[in-house]
Amino acid sequence: MHPGGSGWTTWSGTSQPVATYMAPGDPSSPQNGIGSWASLGVSSYVGNMQALGGMGWSGAPDFGYMNWYAGWAGDTNAPTASIPKSFRDGTSNTITFLEKYSECGDGSISPSYYQAARETLWSYAYYHGVSGYPNGPIYNVIGSEALPNLRDMPQFAPTDHQCDYARVQGYYSAVIQVAMGDGSSRAVGPEISLTTWYRALNPKDGQVLGPEW
Repeated sequence: MHPGGSGWTTWSGTSQPVATYMAPGDPSSPQNGIGSWASLGVSSYVGNMQALGGMGWSGAPDFGYMNWYAGWAGDTNAPTASIPKSFRDGTSNTITFLEKYSECGDGSISPSYYQAARETLWSYAYYHGVSGYPNGPIYNVIGSEALPNLRDMPQFAPTDHQCDYARVQGYYSAVIQVAMGDGSSRAVGPEISLTTWYRALNPKDGQVLGPEW
């Protein structure tokens, strides 16, 4: 069954944790690997919608179709991502996956139910219609270089109270690990600028990454 398909709640596989998708350094990951929302197996990683959904942007991002699996599923209503064809900036310059707290927040950031951004990376995605808020295993930015939004910056070792469901989180104060389209990984620090962050997320903007990259 593809992610987000009807009847997912009856598939027992969604409630099973997958150790590969649970980061040892994720301080929010429950010991048994089962999240507090819908009793799903948790994931410590999210996919970059801008790249994996085949979207990118030239002005403001197009949030009209947010199911993260659409580009892979061959949906005729959605862009299609493929490596390396849709990674025009180069696979080594484009982020594909990122760290994120598997259980984000204490419900203090409104609306509190979006704190349950806890769906399993390998079995479920959810289209919720709220631009930029990843209520599933995706990372979809709110702004762009043309319309920047500081809420798109990664968080570094936030407390439960500080954890923002619309952002990604590094597990340590000095770094967040990201995977690139060529299979390599990179440690990104707090000195990263919002402009460079956007350019690394966008697979086809034709822009050069900043010197802090």
